[in-house]
Amino acid sequence: MGDNAGPDRSSVEVKALLRKLDPKSGSSHKDRVRLLNRFRNYAEGGGRGGDVTTPEFYDDDLPLLLLGSQSPTALYDDELSSMHLYGLLQACGCASSHDSKDNHQLKRSARNAMNLLKFLVCDFVDKVKGRPVPLETDPRTGQKELNGFAHALCCCTATQLALMKAHLHVTGENDARGGARDDCCQVLVLLITRHLAENGETPQPLGIDKLLPTAAARKSFDTWLMQNASKATQKAVKRAKAETDGKKKKEKKKERTSPSKENKKASISLDDDDEDVDVLGAFGKKKKKEGGSPKGGQDRASAGASAKAQGKQPEERGLSPSQRKDGKAVGPGGAAEAGQPQPTKWADSTLADSKVDDLLHTGERERQQTAKEKRRLEEEKRRLATRDPLH
Repeated sequence: MGDNAGPDRSSVEVKALLRKLDPKSGSSHKDRVRLLNRFRNYAEGGGRGGDVTTPEFYDDDLPLLLLGSQSPTALYDDELSSMHLYGLLQACGCASSHDSKDNHQLKRSARNAMNLLKFLVCDFVDKVKGRPVPLETDPRTGQKELNGFAHALCCCTATQLALMKAHLHVTGENDARGGARDDCCQVLVLLITRHLAENGETPQPLGIDKLLPTAAARKSFDTWLMQNASKATQKAVKRAKAETDGKKKKEKKKERTSPSKENKKASISLDDDDEDVDVLGAFGKKKKKEGGSPKGGQDRASAGASAKAQGKQPEERGLSPSQRKDGKAVGPGGAAEAGQPQPTKWADSTLADSKVDDLLHTGERERQQTAKEKRRLEEEKRRLATRDPLH
């Protein structure tokens, strides 16, 4: 292979084409068509005489050819990073400046760009001294490997593929600026059946609705497929579509069954509330004192019932005899502290009252105990009511 067909020469040819694909670069329709044809002739190995050997391309130059300035190669190339370059996909979808219907027509050179794209991804074959280089078969899928141009195209995302505006090519068959329907449909078949994730290895079916956003374009493609594609190709497209639809159904089912972020947050909040609801419940779980009743909760309930039976008022509950004097609470020394607010005690709190009231219902069962048991329970109740539960 001569030096003129090496990858460095190929990089020069790619950049020369990209500099003129943008109509704003000052190129005319004839200039763009001439450069597109020149690049195809170069890729075929033409003009070198004798047995043809196709040129080599750097891997980075293939996405550059398709995407121009939107490719990673352009971002890291000092020469290209400051330039705005159209890729071949953008040239396929270049809108006509004469269109007054929201860019529903293409430039005439878009047809030629689609012709070149279809040749590179569907028809291009590497040759060495006139002999085709056979493509290997993928042992995992049983399919033949893609050539370099086709592989680069199938690794493009749906957003990048939208640059070629395939729907305008498919629906504009009889329009002077309608593009190249037949070539575009062959490119679509390749993308539907062989699309890959960006890693270049994992198969990633691509829905036809992402390539053809309009119903008219999808109908036109289906018509072309029935009239021009082989039975094997039709089955492959149908199988890829079924796989894509199945994947969408699984994703929707997963979305319905999996809780949303808001529901998860609400669930966590409820769980936290459940843990903190009975913050003071520990006050009812005191350890049994020596000599106390084995049924602490029932003893306290019985004490409450006994207190109610003896006609004591709620505010007197929990006060020892020395702390009650004529129905008034007195200080620790026995003398009333007149004119001064009395400190709040646990026995005087609303929580203590509600605690005793809740236990009255269960204490009714103990009212029939012996007089000796009642006295013992009364004494136990007094000790519990006057004790500070926080210590």
